Amino acid sequence: MVQKRVLLLRYSQTGQTRAVSERIVAPLRQAGILVDCIDIAPRQPYPFPWPFLKFLEIFPEAVQGIGPILDPIESPGAADHALVILAYPVWYLAPALPIASFLNSPQAHALLFGKPVITVVTARNMWVTAQQSVAQKLSGLGAHLLDHIALVDPAPPLVTFITTLRWVLSGKRQQQPLGLPDAGLAAAQIARCRRFGLALVQALAADQERCGAALLRGLEACHVDPALAVSERVGFRSFYLWSLLLRRIGPQGSSARRLGVLVYLCILIALICTLVPITLVLRKLAFALSPARARARQAALELPSGNGSERMPEFAP
Repeated sequence: MVQKRVLLLRYSQTGQTRAVSERIVAPLRQAGILVDCIDIAPRQPYPFPWPFLKFLEIFPEAVQGIGPILDPIESPGAADHALVILAYPVWYLAPALPIASFLNSPQAHALLFGKPVITVVTARNMWVTAQQSVAQKLSGLGAHLLDHIALVDPAPPLVTFITTLRWVLSGKRQQQPLGLPDAGLAAAQIARCRRFGLALVQALAADQERCGAALLRGLEACHVDPALAVSERVGFRSFYLWSLLLRRIGPQGSSARRLGVLVYLCILIALICTLVPITLVLRKLAFALSPARARARQAALELPSGNGSERMPEFAP
């Protein structure tokens, strides 16, 4: 029997995406499947924790997907991989900039063309627009999206806005103020990602990756709040318009750019604390009055893996 190979492509700034991806591929390695790992890295690494203004200044480029120059990627032999796993975090409702750069590169075409791909996203609470962008890029590269796994911070949105911002700017994930929970994914969430690896071992043994159907259905791979998804779509439109304006104002490092992003930050905080919660409640009420529409919208956004749990007893007892 020919030993199968899986390619893991990832970018992780905080280490969270790395931890998730390692948990997923651990059962594959234990089963004798060869896992080639490529850590996508910008030539000029992004700082962590972020300096405040540096974090704000990349906003326009992040939204528009204008990524940095990457370190050279050494191909481990793309033709031999039965499956590709692409793991990434979300920046400003878009895929992290190194991932954006990679998906626009010739190396992406060489590694992904004709391959079945599973995407894994880690986010504060919104990931739909980022994943739609990645899915569109994968399609353009000739890859086939088999599954999608989405992991989000379990705390309420306003809480995660505070804790995530503190984590990003100070590097302190724990010991949050006011007794707030730790930032990021819970340890139990990461640990439970093993179920995806176990299911992939079974699927690869049966050559199911060649069939074109989702391999991770029934494992609670992703969950979409349809009301939150609507807010995200509206938010991304605002992000995109402001990103165009801020890039016209001046380049990164300029006083004009810094002043512009500070002004937008004040507007954004005001919206998050006032208008966003109100509109979110109103949308939830609207969806409650039209549950069939809400379920259809949710199911469409959760494709291809869905949010079913029927296989959980088998792989996550």
